[in-house]
Amino acid sequence: MARRSPQTERLVEMVEFLADRTGAFRLADLARLVDADKATCLPMLAELTRVGWLVKDPRKRTYRLGPKLVGIGAAAAHSLEIAEAARPELVALSEEMDCATGMLMPSGDDLIIAEWINHRERAAPMDLGPGDRVAFQPPIGAILVAWSNFYQQNVWLNRDPVVAADPSTYLARLDALRESRFAVEQYPVSPTVMRPDSSRADTEFYGERRAAWLSDAMRRTPLDDMLVTTIVEARYYEILGVSAAVFDAAGSPVGTVGIADPAKPVLGAELHAIGERVALAAEKVTEHIGGQLAWKVSKPRCSG
Repeated sequence: MARRSPQTERLVEMVEFLADRTGAFRLADLARLVDADKATCLPMLAELTRVGWLVKDPRKRTYRLGPKLVGIGAAAAHSLEIAEAARPELVALSEEMDCATGMLMPSGDDLIIAEWINHRERAAPMDLGPGDRVAFQPPIGAILVAWSNFYQQNVWLNRDPVVAADPSTYLARLDALRESRFAVEQYPVSPTVMRPDSSRADTEFYGERRAAWLSDAMRRTPLDDMLVTTIVEARYYEILGVSAAVFDAAGSPVGTVGIADPAKPVLGAELHAIGERVALAAEKVTEHIGGQLAWKVSKPRCSG
């Protein structure tokens, strides 16, 4: 798990403090809030002012929220609208498949869970919740990357040194995912590698801690054991997840919807039907948000 940054935490505290109150506040007030001296806080406030997150009154020397946050808030509201549009499809998918379902959206080097439905009592390695993050690295998020431009694909591929050393094989897999329009991630040969130790307390595997543990388990798992691009109908698969992409009005991928950790192994012949059902749910969400399916949009794929 990444080390926490006290300076970043202070920045967040100051912005959240100003967001919860009307009016403006002086440097001394904000420094007292985060338990730091004024010399430490001044550069933080200067930077927040420079980027437009805060506005400084030069006469009163007070700070208040700036106009840049209006655009950020609008973008966050848009993400919430997408998650809200996905929820009915995720609920229906969860009840139909008897497993957890979710919507993931890219956020920097991670995928953030925008919506998560799990009506089962049993816990699962992907038993997360809205706001939790998983590492956006091969093979997770492959269906999202399959519809991205070459620059975004290369960024994703380079997050795993093994894949980055020979990306050609994985690029071929992304081509295959565009053909099927859904992705299947399976547990490795030994599912216990990625399932929590039952001797540990549940609290050790909740939320962000579970997400961090899952990402670490993926880093220790051979990628060839996880991403399925050729489904053998007579074979059983222990499924980690099946996902499909959701697209915006320009036909660009903005997130994925899918199922996670079915209760029992799935026969390959059934897996095709499950993938098509998940892809249909993603298409419905795309329609709900006024998006266009990427394969129906004529646009060049840039090389980055």
